[in-house]
Amino acid sequence: MKNYTIDFQGLEKFLKSLQYTDIETYHNEPNQPKLSMGDSILDLEHFGQNTSLIPDEKIINLNEPFLVDALGNDLSVVVLTKKRYKLPTGRVVNFKYIKTIVEDCREIYHTPLNGYWKIPKQFIKYESKNQRG
Repeated sequence: MKNYTIDFQGLEKFLKSLQYTDIETYHNEPNQPKLSMGDSILDLEHFGQNTSLIPDEKIINLNEPFLVDALGNDLSVVVLTKKRYKLPTGRVVNFKYIKTIVEDCREIYHTPLNGYWKIPKQFIKYESKNQRG
C-alpha cells in the first residue's frame, strides 16, 4: 500500500550537494545533520530494544521508505517490509528496492556509507489514508 510520493529529482540533487560532514554516520555525528540515520522497527524489535527511548523521528516503520546502502557503495530508496525480497545483487532483505539515487558514494563523499537514513521531509509527501476516489 503506497501512501506517499517521493521527489526523486529533488532528493538526488540534495544528496549530491552534501558533504560527508553533513551526514550522520556511525563515525560522524554532526550537531545538526542534513541527513539523519534511522533505526528499523524490525531491528529494534528483534534485538529487544525499548522503542520508547528512541525518538520517533529516528524510527523507520513498516511500509516507510528510507535510504540505505543496498547494492554496495550506493544510496538507494527502499521500503521496509516484513516480507523478504531479493535485491538485484541476490541478497535477501526485509525491504523492497525502489530506486538507486547515488550510484557511487566514494565519488561524492570520498568514503562508502553504511546504515539506514530517513528521507528528509521536504522530499516525501504522505497522503491521507482516508481518501476515497
